[in-house]
Amino acid sequence: MKKVGIITIHDVGNNFGSTIQSCAFYKYISDLGYDAKIIDYRPNDKSLKGTIIQLIKNIVFFIPVIIRYIRNRIYYINNCKRTKKIRNFKELKKRLNNSFDIYIAGSDQIWNRTMPRGIDDAYYLKFTDSNNKMSYASSLGMLQNEQNLRKICDKIYDFKYVSVREKKSVVQLSEMGRQNVEFCLDPVFLQKKDYYSKVMSKGKFSKYSNYVLVYAVGQGEINEEFLKRTSMDKTVIVVGGLRKKCFGNIFLKDVGPAEFLSLINNADLVIVSSFHGVALSIILHKEFRVFPPKINSLRIDNLLELINLQDLVHNENYLDSLIDYNNVDNILCPYIDKSKQYLINSLKEF
Repeated sequence: MKKVGIITIHDVGNNFGSTIQSCAFYKYISDLGYDAKIIDYRPNDKSLKGTIIQLIKNIVFFIPVIIRYIRNRIYYINNCKRTKKIRNFKELKKRLNNSFDIYIAGSDQIWNRTMPRGIDDAYYLKFTDSNNKMSYASSLGMLQNEQNLRKICDKIYDFKYVSVREKKSVVQLSEMGRQNVEFCLDPVFLQKKDYYSKVMSKGKFSKYSNYVLVYAVGQGEINEEFLKRTSMDKTVIVVGGLRKKCFGNIFLKDVGPAEFLSLINNADLVIVSSFHGVALSIILHKEFRVFPPKINSLRIDNLLELINLQDLVHNENYLDSLIDYNNVDNILCPYIDKSKQYLINSLKEF
């Protein structure tokens, strides 16, 4: 059984999508018959002790954030295998240079060079001398300038296979001379609804009903007037790392990935500003509306345009325009099949 090492963005605080996509990808590779592991690379990650010390300074947030941390750990333990934690590139190269038969640069914004991870050589597999390198649905996050594109192409020159998550990134890399760049869907789409039903929480968070779920990260801005209109007879539950205050009845800070999936699954309406919030709403066939961040919305735009749902961006009509999921599934299925086939064929070549 060949060993496969996957490096991706997999553990980022309130960003449940990174955790869920990495576990979904691990599961799919494992089910193909490979001995897969997520490379637990967390540069400059604070130790649990350091996190606790920092949180004690603000005791109001201490308990729920620690609970969220524990729930995140439990989700990983239950749903994927990881290497031991690695905190820097030097350690990564020393420990994992020759540990796997195949190395995969995974999904999420690992090649967005406006972010710290996008300029980290680890995500371009520079820690290994292996010739068996490939990427799957790696994201550039946004349209990159020529200088950044040239650097990306230079760093992945030795990849045997390359796929990215956004169609516009295929065009950009191809124009810079990288040949045979494929478009593949985010790893969350490699798994069906049944998988998410199994891994979602069956605890107290599954008992909420008649509610609108708000999931916004970073600088996402939610239209509060729309929220108030659509939730007149409903509870508004807010989760995530939204930096600005948002209208809501319940604010949950102790939610982990399993609980987050349950909250999406049971919501009457999901209002999101994140890519994975949109993707998981689609997989679980939920009504949703999108209020994307003012910058870096390419990822969401690409996905919605793919399935002809771009009208859901800033769309304040809720009951008047329900999503036709038969049509969505008919569009998505060929892309899912193509993404799976890319992985199957590429891995066989090593």
